[in-house]
Amino acid sequence: MTALVLLPGLDGTGRLFDAFATEMAVQHPGLEIIVASYPVDEPLDYDALEPTVRALLPQGQPFFLLGESFSGPLAIRLAAAQPTGLQGLILSCSFASMPGLGWLSPMLPTVPLAFLPTPLLGYLTLGRLSASPLLDDLLEILGTVDPAVLRTRAQAAMSIDCSALLSKIQVPLLYLQARNDHIVPESAGLLVRRLAPQTQLRVFDAPHLLLQSLPVDAAQAVCGFMTTSLPVQAGPMAGMVAC
Repeated sequence: MTALVLLPGLDGTGRLFDAFATEMAVQHPGLEIIVASYPVDEPLDYDALEPTVRALLPQGQPFFLLGESFSGPLAIRLAAAQPTGLQGLILSCSFASMPGLGWLSPMLPTVPLAFLPTPLLGYLTLGRLSASPLLDDLLEILGTVDPAVLRTRAQAAMSIDCSALLSKIQVPLLYLQARNDHIVPESAGLLVRRLAPQTQLRVFDAPHLLLQSLPVDAAQAVCGFMTTSLPVQAGPMAGMVAC
């Protein structure tokens, strides 16, 4: 059985994956989906989160790793270590580094991210879809996370640079890019593709929360990538992903 490990965005709860995970299960009923969840009350940076995420990786079976937004650097670190069984890496609206926003990092301790004006939060994450129920879901989920945790994660995201690790990734890589992303710039995806030439770049007419706003289209792209990335196995149907 093939597994898909989902690493969440800044909220860290994994709850925003619900629609996408459901669609993945519909398109491939035999896929094992593992959703990571980070502590809501412990301000942990990438170094502190990595061992917990590493422990979630399946043993003795093929798997794919998806890092959304904040979790992209974690996914890159894990993929660069070439864990046994890893068949491919997917980055959704994510980055190896955010040099254009790094100057904001020292200011974050004083910024109440959990209390951004709702219209601004909606614009940044959902764009023209900010009037949809997705924004209510996002606000409710963010409200369960300690503001200090959100600040720590945002600060880590703006100061991280794991671009040197991209050349160490030996598996196929899919980058899902949102054309209307107001958080992660287009240059982030181009950097990934330049440093990891095997990267397949898929662009969607979507906001930053791509997996949430277009779960069907995103699942189709991921499922197709998985199908073409799995090697031919000995024996009938071994390791097959049917999408």
